[in-house]
Amino acid sequence: MAVALAASWFVATSATLTVLVVLVVGFLGFAIIPGMQARVMAAAAGAPALAMAVNASGYQLAAAFAGLVGGLIADSAAGPRPIFLVAAGLTTCGLLLTLVTGRAPRRSGGGDDPVPIAT
Repeated sequence: MAVALAASWFVATSATLTVLVVLVVGFLGFAIIPGMQARVMAAAAGAPALAMAVNASGYQLAAAFAGLVGGLIADSAAGPRPIFLVAAGLTTCGLLLTLVTGRAPRRSGGGDDPVPIAT
């Protein structure tokens, strides 16, 4: 995804190539969501509806943030073209965050037990 977004910056002066890269970005974006949802469902077997709601909320927050950042970039003196590079950079940051948290040791027991309510 990051490579396709970076490629968008290079081909932005050609309408035909831009259409092709936008299609590739769209296909990749569409392909990411089912895998993420399946992973969330597998990780949250105890509360799948809540997990999907949080996951969908995350998508909505990301879309709102992307609109804000894109609007700020488009209003800048550089114009809209740097949006592609910023999107590639943010995508790379997300990938790195995923890789780092995926390798982090998992907590087991102790902290996840419910606290009994005194009666």
